[in-house]
Amino acid sequence: MEEKNRKKTRFLANFDGLYRFSKTKEWLDCYIYDISETGTLIRMKQTLVIGDILEICLDSENTKDIIIGKVANVKGQVAGIEFTSKNIQPIIDKAIDSAFNKTRTEKKNSN
Repeated sequence: MEEKNRKKTRFLANFDGLYRFSKTKEWLDCYIYDISETGTLIRMKQTLVIGDILEICLDSENTKDIIIGKVANVKGQVAGIEFTSKNIQPIIDKAIDSAFNKTRTEKKNSN
């Protein structure tokens, strides 16, 4: 979906996440490129199909906070996901804080 067609502006995220197909148990790795309260752009190892329903975990260390989404567009291994879950802003905020803290810790340890 083009930026002009989105309901909310997406912000750069650039952190690891997890996803799984609805009603399955196995989490798969993905990379979160951008995010808003209505959707996200992810990269994964497999190709998805428009309409697939996914459970997305924005913090790989906390698989209790799950957002449900529907694949809205696909280009190779990158997919635009439209969130169908409501009231997810606290989950997004917590995941962004966690990703920021991980990056800050990694930078401290590399110095």
